[in-house]
Amino acid sequence: MESAVRKLFERYERLFNQSLGGDLDVDEVVSLYAAEFIGAAPAGVMTGKNDERFRQAMVQGHAHYMSFAGAAKHVAVLARAGLIERRKVGRQQLCRLEASRLQEASAWLKQWEGFWNSRLDALEAALKEDPG
Repeated sequence: MESAVRKLFERYERLFNQSLGGDLDVDEVVSLYAAEFIGAAPAGVMTGKNDERFRQAMVQGHAHYMSFAGAAKHVAVLARAGLIERRKVGRQQLCRLEASRLQEASAWLKQWEGFWNSRLDALEAALKEDPG
């Protein structure tokens, strides 16, 4: 019995990590559930059937979770770069733009603007001369 439970959790872990990578195999995930099941969540205990409605809910839930996860990753990158300041208030994460950091980035990009504009202008001229 212990071996079967261990295999189930290993399979669940593999599918979970695979789905976090954006590759949800709905058929395999749904196969982890019995034909009828009981689920416990903070909202309460619910029963369900492993049917087409359940499959659709699984896909929709994954899309919602992935969009939140993707946004959270982007917010984390912006925070590490110092472009936003995050603070937690209850269950919410509030973000505030650090405009001074954007001004620094803008100044840095500005110093390269002339360099790249002249090269892109030269490329455009060369392409116009030789249309083939």
